[in-house]
Amino acid sequence: MPIYPRAETNFEANSGPKFRETIVEELDGMLNALTALKAKVDETIKTKTEQVESNWGTERERLVPGELALDLVMQKFGLRFHKDHDGPRLAGLMRDEEIDPGLKALIVDLGTL
Repeated sequence: MPIYPRAETNFEANSGPKFRETIVEELDGMLNALTALKAKVDETIKTKTEQVESNWGTERERLVPGELALDLVMQKFGLRFHKDHDGPRLAGLMRDEEIDPGLKALIVDLGTL
């Protein structure tokens, strides 16, 4: 999650000491946001680990990114899967009936733009 200065802060309207004060206030706010996130790291890891472990038995196919799963399978054969290179080639080998109807409709719609 990126942390940016507040959008409503007007850096251009400030000059001199006020300009410096504005920058310091923005940086302090960003540091406070990072500190709050840092304080939640252990809790977040624990919660997410529990969620994955409780759903792993029934939803592992949905939880593991497809690219990672394909790469792990390919490694068993001494090969690697690289999405940018191999994805289009793999998609080109699919038959029309193997493509989800919703995805097929989206592709057709995009092609008519």
